[in-house]
Amino acid sequence: MTRKYFTQIVIVTQVFLDLATVILSFIIGYYIYHLMYYKWQIGVGVQPFKIYRNLAIGSGVLFLIIFERFGLYSRKLGMLNIEEIKRIFQSLIIGSMILFSLSFLLRPAMIEAQPLTSITEQLDPGDDFNLKERGALLYSRLIMMYSLIVLMVLINLQRSVVNTVLLRRHIEGPGLNRVLIYGAGEVGRQLQRRLFENPRIGMKPIGFIDDDLAKVGTSIEGIPTQKSTSLKVLGSGLDLPELVSAWDAHEVIIALPNASTSRIYEIINTCIQIKVKFSFVPNLFDMLIQQVHLAEIEGIPLLRMKSPRISYIYLTVKRVFDIAFALACLMLSLPAWPFIILAIKIDSEGPVFFSQERIGRDGNHFQIYKFRSMRCDVNSYETSPKDNLDRRVTRVGRWLRKFSIDEIPQFINVLKGDMSIVGPRPEMPFKVENYTPLQKQRLKVRPGITGIWQISSARGSDIHENLDYDFYYTENQSFLLDIVIIMKTIAAAIRGRGL
Repeated sequence: MTRKYFTQIVIVTQVFLDLATVILSFIIGYYIYHLMYYKWQIGVGVQPFKIYRNLAIGSGVLFLIIFERFGLYSRKLGMLNIEEIKRIFQSLIIGSMILFSLSFLLRPAMIEAQPLTSITEQLDPGDDFNLKERGALLYSRLIMMYSLIVLMVLINLQRSVVNTVLLRRHIEGPGLNRVLIYGAGEVGRQLQRRLFENPRIGMKPIGFIDDDLAKVGTSIEGIPTQKSTSLKVLGSGLDLPELVSAWDAHEVIIALPNASTSRIYEIINTCIQIKVKFSFVPNLFDMLIQQVHLAEIEGIPLLRMKSPRISYIYLTVKRVFDIAFALACLMLSLPAWPFIILAIKIDSEGPVFFSQERIGRDGNHFQIYKFRSMRCDVNSYETSPKDNLDRRVTRVGRWLRKFSIDEIPQFINVLKGDMSIVGPRPEMPFKVENYTPLQKQRLKVRPGITGIWQISSARGSDIHENLDYDFYYTENQSFLLDIVIIMKTIAAAIRGRGL
């Protein structure tokens, strides 16, 4: 199956699944309403199924239109599908506003235009009714509220299942755009990791090409926790035509941001001659490319620096939310603290809490707090453990790190104002001292307990090797994005995917 037809089948299937999910959510909302009514008398009375069946179908069509307008049928969303979740929430908010607005605007006219006798004609014989008002049959807002809450859960669950299925199918290979990465340097390795982390994009890296003959034949590690993402350097630029043919490559991505213009032209000309699709990373990659956007003047493309927008309303809401969330988490977890403290003391010698100097917003120093998960006879400023098999991690520490329980004391840092719930991970001073001007951009915001890097498969590698996650967050900060990250963090902690 070609990638073109595979993509079309996926999109059509997604449309039908979304439609079915919306309709099912409204049906479930209908039955939840009646369960609440019969059990606790919440509601205005029994409602006819036919009316809400039609509402479910109409809402399905409405949400399909909204999903399409928000780009939810594009497979190029990337960044751990966080952008997709954001757009789903935005779509649900817009759809909910439209439905509730229509219910308020049309209800008086519907009641006036449709007498009670014509309403009851829509009912099946034997239907039981307890109408408290003539308008009770005209789209209960309570049913709509239940339905939209169910939809919020089901649509995210359904999309998650689809993404999992696509991931497995893409690992098997159908419909993929097979990609050769020209350049086994830092940029090429970042491309390798990102393409493997976002298989829904439909691009599968199959190997590297590099002009450094010393690299030919070596393997480049991809995602640290997935050996299958390692790729070999298959050859040099001289072998490009043969490699494209031998490996059935559909595209060549030129990842040589520091190469001369003449060298890039040579590679492009070769790609044109052998009729293979190509793209390239511009030579601005090492110069804040994450803060560059494409503009134009009368058709002439320009690259401009983004002007950072700081919403003080958002920052205020974020800080209030941080305090409330941190207090709630500390109060809920407090009963478990004695057991955690006892387990740590029994398991190994040393203090219960671990503290370490970190760098926060604007380069300010602060002490970060955790439950101790490593032995005391190790250098606390060494490289963090890549996995729980690291000998420095204690037995109890493995359990604490697996479910991210060791992070709980950091809510104290949040209350003190050193950290936020969501933000870039705070780094150690000696690493920040070696930051480039580009890397220092991540210090513009308050560091967080969780963030995009923390919930990605790249968290096994060093923070400074994956700064594009932090740049994405700093450039796209919003309360909705924070909520999405928190939800994914909670899901990861429940599944025991902490470190």
